[in-house]
Amino acid sequence: MKTGILSQAQNAKKANENATVEENIKLAFQGAQIGKYTGTSTEEQFKADVLAELESFYGSGNVVVGDRDNEGKYEVIVLGKKYEIDANGNVSKKSGISIAEQNIMLNKGQSQSLHVNYSEGLSGDIEWSSSNTNKVKVENGEITVIEDGASPVTITAVLKNTEHTATTEVKIVQEITEISSDDVTVSKGDTTQIIVKTKPSEGIVQDIEYEFTSEDEGIATVDKNSGIVTGVSSGNVKINIKGIIEGRDEVLNAECNVNVPSVITSVTELREGDEVLYIDQNENEIPCKVLYDSTGEYGIQIISKNTVGDSIELGNGTGSEESSLDSTNFSVAQQSYNTAIAKLNNIARIYLNNDLATSARCAGSNPSEIPITTEYDNGTYVNDKWYSKYDKYNNKFKVSDGSVIASNNEDYVQMQKISCSSGNYWLASRGVNEKSGNKGQVTFSVRWIKGGVAGGAGIVGLEDTDSSYILKLREWSRSYSCGVRPVFILKDSIFYIEENGVRTLVK
Repeated sequence: MKTGILSQAQNAKKANENATVEENIKLAFQGAQIGKYTGTSTEEQFKADVLAELESFYGSGNVVVGDRDNEGKYEVIVLGKKYEIDANGNVSKKSGISIAEQNIMLNKGQSQSLHVNYSEGLSGDIEWSSSNTNKVKVENGEITVIEDGASPVTITAVLKNTEHTATTEVKIVQEITEISSDDVTVSKGDTTQIIVKTKPSEGIVQDIEYEFTSEDEGIATVDKNSGIVTGVSSGNVKINIKGIIEGRDEVLNAECNVNVPSVITSVTELREGDEVLYIDQNENEIPCKVLYDSTGEYGIQIISKNTVGDSIELGNGTGSEESSLDSTNFSVAQQSYNTAIAKLNNIARIYLNNDLATSARCAGSNPSEIPITTEYDNGTYVNDKWYSKYDKYNNKFKVSDGSVIASNNEDYVQMQKISCSSGNYWLASRGVNEKSGNKGQVTFSVRWIKGGVAGGAGIVGLEDTDSSYILKLREWSRSYSCGVRPVFILKDSIFYIEENGVRTLVK
């Protein structure tokens, strides 16, 4: 039923005082009856609609609507006086007594006086009784709450030597002694509501306000007043709850543990620069960054944020990596580079986890040419692969090489782009330089990086002279205390789990 029918009727009279209580009761029942006719109102809803209409005029707590009796009549108490309305809508005063105070709510220790209204022609002494004297006592119309309780207590007034009785209910407002909350789970980006429970939990309790705070807003935030939690990243966080009761110095405290579950996501969603945790075959944790992602031509490759192998020597003048200066033996030059780069790649492969990655290589060893045979392996060059950028039949470099081919510096440039180039490590690379008059040189080199800055390099390869091309070896790098930055080529079928802001690669 839409409220306001009674108010509209009273406004039509232009003076509320001209409307009798009987008329107001009749109007309220007529308005509430609409819902029953349309099938949208139950008996309880019907009574609630009548009560709401009458209370809107006479005030909350001043109206009681009783149950329908066997004859279809309702008893209505307004301002402590009894009325009766029959099934035809006829309203009349009801003979008897009534208690003026209805819907009473008191705290433990509080008292209130009750007053009895008599219908015309009645008078006499009243006898008082309580339905639960352990909770509420009554003496000469004075009620006192002596103990907390969830159930209402009925106070009865009886006119002596008659059958006239009246009742009212006392609802005890219980003192809250404790607050608590169940733990909640919320997904990243979603929200949920923290429900605070009180002790006691049944019946009527004191009014209480809550304040909510999160111990880690990086995992979950919470609205200070409403207790609505928003998941931010996977992990567990404690929400502290304060319960504040007006007029009470003591603050009640509770906790709610919030779990933001980890989300399993395909590694194809990773992007350049994202941080991930790689677990090698020996279960060592290696923090990495995404060097190349799935949107590029190299597949998903990650690079260790730190170097491994603190002091790896190359070209110390006595080993196979060292070639004779000014040699014209092409195969010696080729093998010199291949031996050095194989040493670095083999160190990187120590950390390979075959469940997560297809292969491992050292930084700088040409990301576009993944190993496919034992003859051509992670940056080493044999047979015709040596000539991949050199036209041996026309005795000149291919124009498409430009000044420097991509594989020469691509890893290092990318490492700088994602802020992952610091440290001391070896960087394998190949350079093709084109010079005037179709003269140029192919160089294979292993550069050293100190503090993230590229240093010198030992170079082997093909150099030009004034009139023709000859083979010439240039000086190899001497001993430096450099490590290796492993690069792992990930399988695109694996996933990562994000917990506490850390993305861990999983099978």
